[in-house]
Amino acid sequence: MRSLYDRLVSTWIGSLFLRPIESVYTHLRQNLLFQILVVAVVPTLFMGIGVYYQFRNILEQGLNNQLTWQIVYTQKSLDNFLEEHMAALSLVFESYPIEQFKDQKGIQHIFTELNKRFPNFVDLGLVDSTGIQKTYDGPYSLELLKKNYSNEPWFQEVLVRNRFISDVFLGNQNIPHVSMVIKSQTFGKGEFWVIRANVNTSDLDKMVSAINLGSEDDAFVINRECILQNTSRFHGGILSRHCMPMHETAQNVMWTEGKNAKNEDAIIAYTSLHNKDWTLTFVQPLSERYKFFSPVHRIMIGVMISGFVFVFMFAWLITRNFAVQRRQAEQEKEAFLHTAEQTEKLASIGRLAAGVAHEINNPLAIINEDAGLMSDLTEISDDFPNKKKFEDLLRSIQSSVKRCRTITHRLLGFARQMDVSPEAIDINALIKEVFGFLEREAVNRNIHFTFNLMESLPIIESDRGQLQQVFLNIINNAMDAVDDKGEIGISTGHKNGSAVEVKIRDNGCGIPKGKLKRIFDPFFTTKARDKGTGLGLSITYGIIKKLGGRISADSELDKGTTFIIELPRSYK
Repeated sequence: MRSLYDRLVSTWIGSLFLRPIESVYTHLRQNLLFQILVVAVVPTLFMGIGVYYQFRNILEQGLNNQLTWQIVYTQKSLDNFLEEHMAALSLVFESYPIEQFKDQKGIQHIFTELNKRFPNFVDLGLVDSTGIQKTYDGPYSLELLKKNYSNEPWFQEVLVRNRFISDVFLGNQNIPHVSMVIKSQTFGKGEFWVIRANVNTSDLDKMVSAINLGSEDDAFVINRECILQNTSRFHGGILSRHCMPMHETAQNVMWTEGKNAKNEDAIIAYTSLHNKDWTLTFVQPLSERYKFFSPVHRIMIGVMISGFVFVFMFAWLITRNFAVQRRQAEQEKEAFLHTAEQTEKLASIGRLAAGVAHEINNPLAIINEDAGLMSDLTEISDDFPNKKKFEDLLRSIQSSVKRCRTITHRLLGFARQMDVSPEAIDINALIKEVFGFLEREAVNRNIHFTFNLMESLPIIESDRGQLQQVFLNIINNAMDAVDDKGEIGISTGHKNGSAVEVKIRDNGCGIPKGKLKRIFDPFFTTKARDKGTGLGLSITYGIIKKLGGRISADSELDKGTTFIIELPRSYK
């Protein structure tokens, strides 16, 4: 008896050359085709939709987490700015005798010293318990000296709370300021003193811009009255009014939906500052967010269409063959038996297809185990041609799998400060080992590497895996910065006799001076938005500090960048 496969193939091929099927069999074929398509397509469709929305929810949660980190980071920057200046003002008030504040030359000296450390302070004044400004140093001496503040809201509030931070206002020079006020202890008979200073808040825009904004995204700070405390990209200038659908206070980052300035549906994230009743707000149009989902849409639609086409063709072929065999079965007994046999074959193929459908989802994670088994077999085998090359390739496979697992583990463990595992390390050898991972890409892009490695470089004691990650991050960044046929130079040497110095130089696009000092900040990147998270150099900086070293960068726009890494000879 022929095998099931042979019989099925011969039947399918033969059916292609038969004349068209009569209407009765056409109707039978259509019903059977519809049933197979329903059974095969509907579950697949629901499963595909479920997988798509599950993946989309995971992606959206990832986007929300990333934005939450950036918003919290900006919130802390704003709080630190206010707290730092308020603490400086309080320290000055406690450090100098009140008599020096009462003297005009004395307050000028105090303000000069304060301004050296905190240049954002615009002026400084002393107000008595009746609200009269007794002494003042700043750009508005003629207007503000002897001015009566007793009826000002801030004066009434500081009497109760002992300290006060105002909302942003524009000074005489149309520059945004906030007033910071501190009340002294009472000096008998209800007498007290108040110092008041204005602080330039033009840096608020820079702090808010730390959030990685898309082309249509916006971020700004508003007070309780919905007055903007900084300049918004789309929702108005400073001190303009714009209300958002938010709760009054939110110490954690809250998410809601609403409309942006263009009346588009948008996602709104917001959180309140701790040191001032301001709300940091982030607005992202849904259309901007959907851009992240477009690749997912295309992939899922492509997979679903391909699957449907395959199922339809398969079902069409099965139903056509079944109808042909049914027609032949009614002509003679042999044809009837053949039709029954065909039905059995179709059932077997259905079971086979169901088994394949389940098995195709099994992971391919056995690569590492197979490579280990092949390595073991190679070790116990006699020599054969290219055995060494074969062993090297197996070790490369195992090393790459292990390195991927190690790098992932270290990245996830960065926030919880993994322990250092010190060992003796030859930096020159380690650099060549890291370059081995990137050599193929360098050859493909024709990137020229030059090495100037000091031969007598001492052995250091440090963590091999974490240093591999450091060099891999920086060399990867250098390769991203240069064009094809670019140049990258790596050199090693001594540093003051107690440290080893590594320099990695490229002739790429360089980094603007204004951004160079921020390259080690979390989430800050000079790459395109879809090519970097801004975490690589931040992680690198943390590893170097943890290992007791230092890292710095020097760059010139359109000429290249040099990273300088200093590592101690022994880890303490």
